[in-house]
Parts: sequence; C-alpha cells; structure tokens
Amino acid sequence: MGMYAYVIADTTKCLKLMPMYSKPYMLRGKAHAKIGKLREAVRDIKKAIRLKPIYTEAANRLLEKIYQGRNDF
Repeated sequence: MGMYAYVIADTTKCLKLMPMYSKPYMLRGKAHAKIGKLREAVRDIKKAIRLKPIYTEAANRLLEKIYQGRNDF
C-alpha cells in the first residue's frame, strides 16, 4: 500500500489548496481503487467528472474496471 498511501496523502493536500482542480480527484480515485477502497475511489472519480466533464469517457472506463474487480489500470 505504501506508494498509494503517499499518492492519497499528496492529492488530499493538493485538494485542500485547490478543491476545484479535477486531476487530483482522478489520481486519488485510482490510488484508492488500487488499495481496495472502492467506495472512496468511485466518489473521487465521480467528483472529477463533475468538475471536468471531459474526463467522462476515461473515468467511465476506469469505473467499469473497478466494478468488474479488475486491477489493470
């Protein structure tokens, strides 16, 4: 979990400074998914989509993999 914990911590700090920046939500969502925190992953990815709709297609592919239990993202 080590590397992903750092990603989660760093993106959380970033979001405290810039809560309307979408990319940290995507990165943190992926990190949450990698360590099995699926609820948090989905929440962050959906937030990224709301902030930047251009992420919708990529985020939907990622969410599909998460829901299928795949870890190849």
